[in-house]
Amino acid sequence: MEHLINQEDLRNDQNNQYLISLQKKCFFDVNVTYSTILPNSTSNVTDPNVNCPRTFDGWMCWDETPAGTTAAQACPEFIAGSDSGRNVLKRCTENGTWLVHPNTSKPWTNYTTCIDVEDLNIGLERNKYVNLGTRRQYFKMV
Repeated sequence: MEHLINQEDLRNDQNNQYLISLQKKCFFDVNVTYSTILPNSTSNVTDPNVNCPRTFDGWMCWDETPAGTTAAQACPEFIAGSDSGRNVLKRCTENGTWLVHPNTSKPWTNYTTCIDVEDLNIGLERNKYVNLGTRRQYFKMV
């Protein structure tokens, strides 16, 4: 039988409560600035009134952003291996809509820039050897 998600459990889940509170804060605290515009990210948009609307991507709030620019925020700590010195990026297209991912056709925020792939690969290799060593110690005990 397929497992059905209990809506009451979702409402009571602390992580969901936190995300719901962030989303509410995003839309009700309109005087708070969350993102900055990257320098040199502008295009040839001639109408200064064309903007992407404020949005919440499920994890972060993004301010209204001028068309043809890229907004940025520091990478969040909740992403494993994330470097807070790097930026999450969200592109506002020239027509004032948020860039959509080509595979999903849904608005996309680029969190992949938060991870140093080389550091991640080194960590994965290190973990592989640590796990191998742990298994060897276990089998020596058995």
